[in-house]
Amino acid sequence: MDDLIKRKALKSAKALSATEDPTSQVYAEYMANIIKQMPNPGALTLLTGTANAQASFYFKSPTTSEINDNLYNNILSPRAAGMGQQYGINQAKLEASTFINAYNQLYLSLRYQLSQADQAIEQKLVAAVAGTITSLRPTWNAWVQAYGSSATPPIPALNMNDTNVALMQLTGTLQTQWVNPQYTEKLQNDPSYPYVHMNDFDTIFNQIPPTVPALMRDQIKQVYNAQGAEGGLTAQVANATQTLNGIRNNIQHPTAANGGLKLTGSSKMIPGMTFQPADPITLVNELAANPPTQVFKYSSTVTRSEDETLSVSVSGSGGINIPILDFFSIGTGGGFSSSIFQEEFAGSKYSVDVTVNNATLQPMFTVEPQLYNISTAQGWLSSDPVKQALANGGNTDVTGYVFDGGVPSFNFGEGGDLGFINAIVFSQFLELSITFDQCNSKQVKEYFEQHASATLRFLGIPLGGVSESSSYSYNYSAETDTSITVTMKPNAPGYVPGGTDITQSLCNLVAVGVKYPFA
Repeated sequence: MDDLIKRKALKSAKALSATEDPTSQVYAEYMANIIKQMPNPGALTLLTGTANAQASFYFKSPTTSEINDNLYNNILSPRAAGMGQQYGINQAKLEASTFINAYNQLYLSLRYQLSQADQAIEQKLVAAVAGTITSLRPTWNAWVQAYGSSATPPIPALNMNDTNVALMQLTGTLQTQWVNPQYTEKLQNDPSYPYVHMNDFDTIFNQIPPTVPALMRDQIKQVYNAQGAEGGLTAQVANATQTLNGIRNNIQHPTAANGGLKLTGSSKMIPGMTFQPADPITLVNELAANPPTQVFKYSSTVTRSEDETLSVSVSGSGGINIPILDFFSIGTGGGFSSSIFQEEFAGSKYSVDVTVNNATLQPMFTVEPQLYNISTAQGWLSSDPVKQALANGGNTDVTGYVFDGGVPSFNFGEGGDLGFINAIVFSQFLELSITFDQCNSKQVKEYFEQHASATLRFLGIPLGGVSESSSYSYNYSAETDTSITVTMKPNAPGYVPGGTDITQSLCNLVAVGVKYPFA
């Protein structure tokens, strides 16, 4: 399977190189070589194209704790698909569909089944406890009405018609809500443990509420005792049933109680996520550090051709030809743009440096789906059932998770098409430094001074906040009559709106981490 994944990744990389527009190729050239300079670059991924070169970084409202819907909808929610490597760095694209929808599709197609041999055992166990379940139902359900319905999560009433369903409800309650936390892991590893250690029943299930009457407790013990070691099968089925139902509910109906979070600008809730650092001010402070820290730079040689194009040097190969206005432009008003590279006085050979200032690496911003906790009924991500179903494949006589209707058509492997963004490296807006050789330096300087308040774009990316002008400063250095270096340095930390609308915050997005949870 690993070889297949590698072949698919290589095919994706070749397709990317063949079809990618020159703007995206030049952007990848610069950013990949910048990412290579960072600690552990193999854990980082470059998002293809320039559409996601900037992102809203203020991820949570400081007053309402609502999650930035701009960042969530554009970066965190989409499904990530690996695109192989380019310039030695992993690349991925963001799909139009969301990871949540794909994950929900997986869990709707999952079920837990028993082999034929285990089905026979299950029938025997249900017959063994049928009488006790019948006696227990009135006591249990009366207690639920008085106390259990208000528990968090609520305790279910026992099904009055189906002994097997009632047995699952009882077992699920004990194994997840009433179990001693010190025994949780032991029961996960050995579901039969309480059935063969009945003398320790009260210790194992020490979370049984004191309001549970002695008769009800004794009847519960009888149900466990009657099953013996084979009762572990009952526990397995109960846990699987509760896991599937719990995860489906928390994906489809996120609430504050099950860990859901509210998005800005609407009443919509999203399934739970955890953010580190938890305070967005930490990111603001990282981005605003002065003098800058975590600085990374890459330089390319650029030459002008006769046909309104530039050739940008590429690592280990020839140049990339790109239209001048696609490479660098200045807005001149009325929707028109010009470029210094169109001017004869600017010469025809340049060195163009891109600098990333204050990359948010210490700490790095991470975001993780909330793991499903069967005891608290919170969270939603659990990869083990999916991995088990993948391993079981088309086996029809197996105990465990399987897919109804066959394995869904995703590439589940590392670098496949079922990943999510779990880390982001932000930075200040890109700093651009252009060295002009064999030019008229006086005219070059005058050109930039005349456009001091214009909108600058590098590879179509604004060098500053889209809602403000003059968000950068010019600096001139190494000036002679025939050469000059012009540095365009955006103001730190990025664009932070004056009001409370955190969705308008904006800075550069350097790289991401992508997790493929089922690989």
